[in-house]
Amino acid sequence: MSGAPRGARLRWLAPLLGVVLAAPVAEAAEGSAVAAKAQTELANVEQELGTVNRAVMVSRFGELTPEQRLANGELLYRFKDYSRASVVLSEIIEKFPGSIAALEATFLRGQTYYAMGDNYAARRDFRAVIDRAGEPRASSVVPDSLARLVDVGIRLEDTATLDEALSRMSQLSAFSSHPRVVYGRGKALYAKGDLSG
Repeated sequence: MSGAPRGARLRWLAPLLGVVLAAPVAEAAEGSAVAAKAQTELANVEQELGTVNRAVMVSRFGELTPEQRLANGELLYRFKDYSRASVVLSEIIEKFPGSIAALEATFLRGQTYYAMGDNYAARRDFRAVIDRAGEPRASSVVPDSLARLVDVGIRLEDTATLDEALSRMSQLSAFSSHPRVVYGRGKALYAKGDLSG
């Protein structure tokens, strides 16, 4: 080949270089497809792992108490995992109606819906808490529910909700001096343009 002209030697070298350079590109495309498939499988395994862990916990320790579920729901809410929090809290409300945990779960689910921007669902839950104002331990969530009902009315620009919140505040005199209720009342009156108080 040493006697062959230089152009002839380069002619057979060009296709060889093309094959050598194309191989990494094909491998990279194949590698990203494999990586995407691995990510999908990993996500499926993580999801199934949660189900398996829950089954193990239930078999080892029995079903979770309403209070343990409430703690789980509150943690999810605090970590801003609102969709999962609403599911856990809804389970408490459905499985343990009338319990103290259900009352607190209703309030916390209202807070969750409020944080998600679902104002109508939040209003429904805050109303439900206020309706149970005469129950034991309701004093821990009723003042905040009254104040939050005002916030929902302001968000929705709904004077009927503001009027309802003010009416409920007047009816529930046991909570009238609570700081959240006093502040909520002032907010409602200001939002309505009633500066006379």
